[in-house]
Amino acid sequence: MQSLKRFVKSTAIILLVICYSNLSATGQKVQFLQTPFEEAMAQAKKSGKIIFVDVRGPKKMPGNEKVEQEVLTTDSIGSWFRKNCIPVFIDMHSEAGKAFAPRLSMLMYPTYVFYDGDGNQLEYINSFSILKDPALLMSKARASLAQAREKQANKRSIVFSDKKWEALLEQAKKENKLIFLDAQTEWCRPCIL
Repeated sequence: MQSLKRFVKSTAIILLVICYSNLSATGQKVQFLQTPFEEAMAQAKKSGKIIFVDVRGPKKMPGNEKVEQEVLTTDSIGSWFRKNCIPVFIDMHSEAGKAFAPRLSMLMYPTYVFYDGDGNQLEYINSFSILKDPALLMSKARASLAQAREKQANKRSIVFSDKKWEALLEQAKKENKLIFLDAQTEWCRPCIL
């Protein structure tokens, strides 16, 4: 009798563990981490994932809350994001938000933004667009992942010179080449993008 009770008890525990692991594998919403962006970049680079950033102020936004409750809990969407993304929350009114701001190519938020492991912005979408058509979120997410993988596989590169303009003109004339100029500033949002 005692061994039967132990068997029933251990079987019940095993069933609870199986049920819990099945619940945590499906139907679980995407959990946004409050981790420094640089740490998320390191994780993304190491894992081959992309970074999915919820960018907003300290207040809960109805649109974002609804996306998290109704869209990011969908089994297919949630499992795709858990498999391919590192979800991060950035409060733009915090010190982390101030440090993150130069990486944001647009000034408006709340928004969701995708980045690769090098911190390059890929795609972005707002909660209202997602609620109107959740397929847009997946379209942007898949496009971002494809873009990140393409960039990662790209072995080509351009090495920019730091020579003075006059020296570059002389070299271009001598080698019969054009000059390819990258002009940008740290405050220019289109430059960042």
